[in-house]
Amino acid sequence: MKARTSSIALKFSTATAAAALCLLQSFPSFAQEAEDPVETEPRPEMRTVGEIQTKRSTLTDRTPIRARSVTASTGSRRKVDPPRPRDTGFVPRLAISADAQDNLFFTSEDKTEDLILAISPGINFVEKGKRWNVAADYAFESALYTDNDDLNDAFDSQAATVTAGYELSQRTQVQVVNVFLKTQDPTAQPIPGAAAGTSGTTNNFADISLAHDLTRRLSLEVRYGYEIGMAEDDASTDIKTHDWQGAVARVLSPRSKLRLDYRNRIFDFEGVDENVHSGGLEYTYDIASNWTIFFDAGAAVTTIEDEEVQVRGRAGSQVSLGNVSLEFGFERDVGSVVGLDDLLISNSGFFEARVPIGQRLELDSRLELARFKTLEQSPLEVDEIDISVGMSYAITDKTWLQSRYIFTGEDIKGSDFVPANRFIVGVAQTL
Repeated sequence: MKARTSSIALKFSTATAAAALCLLQSFPSFAQEAEDPVETEPRPEMRTVGEIQTKRSTLTDRTPIRARSVTASTGSRRKVDPPRPRDTGFVPRLAISADAQDNLFFTSEDKTEDLILAISPGINFVEKGKRWNVAADYAFESALYTDNDDLNDAFDSQAATVTAGYELSQRTQVQVVNVFLKTQDPTAQPIPGAAAGTSGTTNNFADISLAHDLTRRLSLEVRYGYEIGMAEDDASTDIKTHDWQGAVARVLSPRSKLRLDYRNRIFDFEGVDENVHSGGLEYTYDIASNWTIFFDAGAAVTTIEDEEVQVRGRAGSQVSLGNVSLEFGFERDVGSVVGLDDLLISNSGFFEARVPIGQRLELDSRLELARFKTLEQSPLEVDEIDISVGMSYAITDKTWLQSRYIFTGEDIKGSDFVPANRFIVGVAQTL
């Protein structure tokens, strides 16, 4: 098995933060709005912007594009999740699937084919009150390998997600998030072949944030995150990170928003600390009720080579055309990989489309390209490509059928290109 990854953080410099805060305060309307009451409901013209920004949550904002599909999946990529039949309470589910792979161990030579049969029980819980909400999900997958029966495992993968929010006042909210993922799948990670010999991995992301509205247009946020990535192979490097962030956001108009944050993150490579400070400014604009764009640019300062400065940033867009939704983006940032005791700089981009057909059928596709490069120790440059095409069909309101084709390709500089194909068919039933 190969390397498993932890997520990548972005951060802002103190000097940039101070300068941008002064800039935000300099807008003419600030003085008149300082005493405005905080609105308990978003204004109609702001609702679209708020809904789209919710998709880029505190957790996903600080993960690399390729890792988002891992942390958001709440289980194996074979699993199918039918929609909840009711808004609150417990909803158990059961999924079964067949997964045909032509390169099980993701190697350039002596490729191993297999057909994997899997069963995945899960349960989802949602409850909410006037000022609070709680959501939790847990699933595990039992896998039966047709040819490689030594890999059979009752808990081939596990995933758990817990989120909780509480409104301390009309102006102040607190949120807690925890995501746990354990997997044996090498192609589920951003750099499957970076550290040969790495077996299964366990990742856990914990995050607590506090947001406060100073006025209707100006808000502050503080956050602390802790992440750990562990490999089952004792010879591989485990990663621990501490992540502190402070942010200020300014609503410029009903369609636009400016956000600045400073972040300090410590990467702990089994006793070797790498300290990264970074900063930048994000601008979000709602071109129309169905079209949003954002740009985020800044710099990251590492402790490598006399505080080397790396350019970092993000840009992207979300648009809906009738029932069709499109999303694309680019991201450059600094991060780490389980199995490598070094920081990486990553450049990654993606395009995603979802096309509902009628009331029961949905088609989706996703293309992701990424390049990773180590910053300090032995030079390593990796190019990645992922293509995913899927179909979901509602047999009944509680029963869903899904099929998916996935291609994963990796080119480590100096090595042969490694391709892997897989085809998955599964069905899920809420109970």
